[in-house]
Amino acid sequence: MIRIVAFLLVVGAAMGVGVASSDEKPASSVRKIPLPAPLALAERARHGCGGVLMRPVGHSLWRCVLSDEFDGSRLDLTRWSVVTTAADEFSSGIPPAYACYIPDPRTISVAGGYLRLSVVKLHDEIQCGGAAAQPTKYIGGAVSTKNRLAQTYGRYEIRARFPTDENPGLQSSLILSPEDYAYGQSSGEMDIAEYFTKWPRRVIPYVRYDHPGDDPTETSETCKVDGPDQFHRYALEWTPNRIEAFVDGRRCLSTTWSKGTLQRPAPFDQPFVLSMFEALGVSKAAFDLDDPPDLPATMQIDFVHIWGVRPN
Repeated sequence: MIRIVAFLLVVGAAMGVGVASSDEKPASSVRKIPLPAPLALAERARHGCGGVLMRPVGHSLWRCVLSDEFDGSRLDLTRWSVVTTAADEFSSGIPPAYACYIPDPRTISVAGGYLRLSVVKLHDEIQCGGAAAQPTKYIGGAVSTKNRLAQTYGRYEIRARFPTDENPGLQSSLILSPEDYAYGQSSGEMDIAEYFTKWPRRVIPYVRYDHPGDDPTETSETCKVDGPDQFHRYALEWTPNRIEAFVDGRRCLSTTWSKGTLQRPAPFDQPFVLSMFEALGVSKAAFDLDDPPDLPATMQIDFVHIWGVRPN
């Protein structure tokens, strides 16, 4: 579980600024005053989410709260935070083959309408810092909505392609993690989609929560795709009563997390943040130094659309 702290984005109202003059100035001489970052985010969201600005859900209406088509030439830091090992204590893999997360154009880049998140092998070792006490030759890319957007309930849609390889050891992840871990280690996690080269055609959603015994609805083996290295649309819809995961519009997981040690809707009644990263695998999907997959390995993201409850 990634331990990331985020804050709920509260969007206020913008004040209009006008200029009165008897002589109109040429357009080129008028300086535009940019909106503050949170208001700019809300303004872009108003026109975004693929043109689907609102979604009816039961008796509620979810609005587009974050939309990024990655049309620029750099990561928009009004929408995203860069996850680092030093600040966020996040790494992947097993020492000595573990990935250190740093802000680096080799691991995080935006070009051609895509966000690229990569794991790269360096020629020389670096000192990672933070919780990683030993040097490594591997660096990785991760971004999140930490300090940008955290919300309780909503719909998330991400169009992405994952790197594939004949060897196990790569992991591509699109996940939701708690804002402040209100329930401690029982605060839960929602994996929209995780792809491991260990299992070539499976994309795994997982609703992780504390419960005794088995819950066959917390994950699914039916979320399969032909060609995970091609673009597919991965989605998760989260309400107080149900969490569902979709691949290319097909529902392949539905759970009410009813077996938990906490009373439902806990622990999924708190704000969560979205994180996306490319990683080195662990456990059954571990990265093998003796027979590794090819690096660099890059996940490409075409767009992220998020709907939720936003203040008027």
